[in-house]
Amino acid sequence: MNGLTKDSPRLSEALQHSGSRAYLGLCGECGRVDSEADREFTIFQECDEKDQREYRYVVLCERCAERLIAPHVRLYHRVSENAPAPGAMEICVDCKARVGLYCPNTKQAGGEGVKITVSKPFVAFMDGYDKKTRRRIGWREEIYSAPPSACTGKEI
Repeated sequence: MNGLTKDSPRLSEALQHSGSRAYLGLCGECGRVDSEADREFTIFQECDEKDQREYRYVVLCERCAERLIAPHVRLYHRVSENAPAPGAMEICVDCKARVGLYCPNTKQAGGEGVKITVSKPFVAFMDGYDKKTRRRIGWREEIYSAPPSACTGKEI
């Protein structure tokens, strides 16, 4: 066992962020790069105790994601590039309502709700191999051609 239990802290609460994009976690590796452009970051959506997706996000580099997410007891889903992620998108950076990578204006958070302007995604069925088990896997992915351009809940 890796020492993590259902009572282990959520990564969305345990990792603090810094930088203008608020993407760098205090996970040990992300903070060591000279600039954010030097490393690719991925958004992960956090799930609750019943593995249902929540509107809570963490953003990590690939190295930190492998180190932190794989062994964690809580389920995390990789968010497709340019997919809507309230609170964790580029258009959310200067929003006064945002708390970390969390948007309190969404209905799920008890807010009035937000409408995000985004390009229509196309669906792709991907094929690959699991790194650990070396088994062939397939998955469905929505691919967005451009990042979200507007949000009705944005407070400047």
